[in-house]
Order: sequence, then C-alpha cells, then structure tokens
Amino acid sequence: MNENTVLYALSTVAQTCAALAAFVGAVGLFRLQSLRDGQQGAEAILRDAVATDITTTKAHSIPRAEVIQRAERILTNQVAGVGPGVPETVGQALTAWMRFDEPIRQVSRALIIFETWNLAAILVSIGGFAHVHALTCAAWTSVALWLIALGTVIVSGGAVYVWLRRATE
Repeated sequence: MNENTVLYALSTVAQTCAALAAFVGAVGLFRLQSLRDGQQGAEAILRDAVATDITTTKAHSIPRAEVIQRAERILTNQVAGVGPGVPETVGQALTAWMRFDEPIRQVSRALIIFETWNLAAILVSIGGFAHVHALTCAAWTSVALWLIALGTVIVSGGAVYVWLRRATE
C-alpha cells in the first residue's frame, strides 16, 4: 500500500462511519422512541384498568411502581370490590405494557453497540492519519482495514435487523 491509499482508506472509513452513525443512528432512535410511545400508551390503559377503588385521575398520577403493585394485587384478588372481568382486563393491560420491556432493551443495546463501534472506527481512522507512514509499511494494514469494514457492515446490519423487527416477536 502507498501513502495515498492509506489516506483514502482512513478518510473513507471515517466519513462512512460518521454518516452511518448519524443516519442509521437516527433510525435506531426513531425505533426506540416508537417503542417508548407504545409503552406509554399501554401504561395509560393499565392505569385506567387499575382504577377500581380510586379515581382515574389519581391512577394516572401515582408512581408507575405503585400501578404495577396495584395490578398485581388485583390479579391475586387482594383488592376488595373488584368487579367481574376486571382481573382479566388488568392482566391483559399488564401483559401488553410488559411486552415492551425486552424490545426496548434490545433496541437500546443495539443502539449503544452500533454507536460505540462507529465512534471507535472514526477514532481509529482519524488517529491513523498521524501514523500514515507506519501504516503504509505495516503488513497487517490491509487486514485491519478489511476487519474494520467487515465489522462496520456486521454491526450496522445487526442493529438495523434489531430495529426493524416487530415489537411483538
């Protein structure tokens, strides 16, 4: 490899990873926000469902942990005066709300891995500009560039796969 090849390769890696971090990262953030919005809607339904002996306004103002505790007490018949069908409604609402936990964790994890990889590749590429001569002489430079390129494709593709899966899978 000559110095121009190394410079172009480092520049291309830095630019590509920066573009991926911005554009594809925005897709990941959009997916995460969509899941959080869905969970927030499911939480509103759960809060309505647990409002058996309190007002709906109060059910929407108490902490989430207390809502979950109320739902669990209703499901285990520890709340007096619960009408017929309420435990089933509460159970369905609680299940719907909890269904968002794992997808949110997966999307968040994928976003962290994706952004960390891209920022690390950018750092290595930009840092490599200070060592162009050494990289030109090193036998492993082309292998390292291939590994960075391959890693970027795998991490980006994996993140996009996680983000595009349906929340109910």
